[in-house]
Formats: sequence, C-alpha cells, structure tokens
Amino acid sequence: MKCKNCGKNHDLTICFVYHSPEAKALLDANRRFIEEMDPAMNIQWLIADNTPEGRKATQHRQEGSVIIVPGAEMPMDKPAYARRSYHHARGLNKLLPYIQTRYALVLDIDFFILPREGITASIEHMCRNNLAFFGAPYHPKHYRKVRYFPCQHCLFVDTDKIALDTLDFDPQVPEIRSKPALKSRIARKIKKQIIGPRYRVGQTFDTGYPIYQRYYRDSHYKWDYVNPVWDARPSFFEHFLPERLSFYPKRKTYVYPLSFATLGYPGDDSLNGEAYVWNGLPFGYHVRDSTHKMLRNFDAKMKTINSFLQKFIKNPVLLTASQIKE
Repeated sequence: MKCKNCGKNHDLTICFVYHSPEAKALLDANRRFIEEMDPAMNIQWLIADNTPEGRKATQHRQEGSVIIVPGAEMPMDKPAYARRSYHHARGLNKLLPYIQTRYALVLDIDFFILPREGITASIEHMCRNNLAFFGAPYHPKHYRKVRYFPCQHCLFVDTDKIALDTLDFDPQVPEIRSKPALKSRIARKIKKQIIGPRYRVGQTFDTGYPIYQRYYRDSHYKWDYVNPVWDARPSFFEHFLPERLSFYPKRKTYVYPLSFATLGYPGDDSLNGEAYVWNGLPFGYHVRDSTHKMLRNFDAKMKTINSFLQKFIKNPVLLTASQIKE
C-alpha cells in the first residue's frame, strides 16, 4: 500500500498461530476476509502450526506469500491452567525472526478487522501519529487483565520503532514454589477475604505481558487503541474505588457504550463475542469461543461467523480521514 501520509509503500506481515484443524478453518476464513476487504495491501502471512503434527516438522515451508513455521511444544513444565497461553505465546515468538516488513500485525485467528481497508487505515494512522503500537486492548469484562494497552488479540507493531528482539509474548505466570511461611499465607488470606475478587484486578499477566511491562510506562513510545464496546453500569460505590480495585476502567473514553446494532451495523448478539469500535464505527469483532468449545457444533458456528462477515462485505464500514480523529 502507498501511505497517504508519507507517500511511501508500506507492506505488512500478519502473524497467526493455529493448534487444530478447526482453528485452521477459522484462520482461513480470516485470511479470506482480509483479502476481500483490503485487496491493495501487500501482505506476507506468517503462520505457526501448533498442531502435534506441525510441531514435529523439521523445516518451515513457503506457499506463495504464506510462510508456515513449525510451532511450539506444549509446555508441560508449566501449571496446567497456563499451558494453553504459553503454547500460543511461544508459537508467536517463533514467528518473530521471520518478520521482514516495517509493519507487523499479530492477530488472533478469531479476531476480525471489519472496515473496508481497515488495516490500511490503521497503518496510516500509525504513520501519521508516530505510533509504535496500535490495536485492541483486552475487553474490560476480563477485569483481571491489564488495561489501556493493545494486546495480542490485535496488535500492530512498527518495527522501525520497536526492535523485534524486545518482543516476548510469554505470559508471566508465577512458577510453582513450595508453600510460603505460615505468616505470609495468613496475611494473604486475610487480604483476599477483605478485598474479595478485587484482589485480582489487573493481576493476570497473560500472553504478551512482557511487552506491556517493557513499553507501557516508557514515554519514548506512543501507542493507541480502539475502544471495547461495553455498556456496563458501575454502582455508586464503584466510583470511589481506585483503579487497582475497580472492576470498571476509570478512563471515561476507554469503553464505548453503543453496540454495532445501535450504530446501524450488523448486530453481534448471536456470536456473543467482544466488539470494538474506532471513533464511533465498528472496527473489530473477537469471537472468543475457543475452538475446543466449538467442536460440538463447529460447522454451525462457522456458518454463523461467515454470515456475519458477509454482511460487512456487502455493506462495508468505510473509514475516512475525517472519521479517524487524532
């Protein structure tokens, strides 16, 4: 693509990881949708094959603009609840050395960027505003996750500003240790009893946390994010709590209260996923149904997803310079 901001040609690498035939079907649907909606974008596809067969492959292979890389082993040395996150993260880490374009996009297979030329607009927005990162943050209903920073669900990176060897998608899950001293355990238990679930707000350091930790507080780097759609209504009591203990983000411009349907676009209720807007227009939709949960009714689920995407192909969201506010 030729950037309207700087006049240069910006190519893009999109990074995916899949771990089953069903996940591969979602990936393929996402690829077809991107190629339909952003045909002028020159894309290099990087895919980590995290299936058991893919992990046994000894060499990567290239099929046109697609490079498929042998994926990561399931990390059996990690706690059981965290293994899937580590597995996915290490698949992403395996792709980083293959990125050769200035811009890269790390994308979940079930996160769909909806506007026509939405990827092009995202890169132009980054170029115009000197951004190192752009994308979608964790949805705030997941109150244990970090806020106010784009995450690996949809993460654009300008590699002219961010060295690839500084990126690490590994979660930061505490290692299994021997039980702490009785005094420490009692103090922690009392704290949990007093605070309750709020003890966990922002304390799950999931996939990509090292990137957040490295760059969030560094003023040399700029980033921006699209807004999660969330019409939650905090109680009066919630307004008096600090960010660290609040189930609801304190930044008033962080979430957007109107659904796609309310905005006059195809509704999203049937998929029960997470919607994102950019300056009042639909930007992305994260299905969020892990494929192992979709197995019982996978064909019907894919039919619903494809029907949803077709509505945006036929009646696309069009981003203009006036709508992309700075």
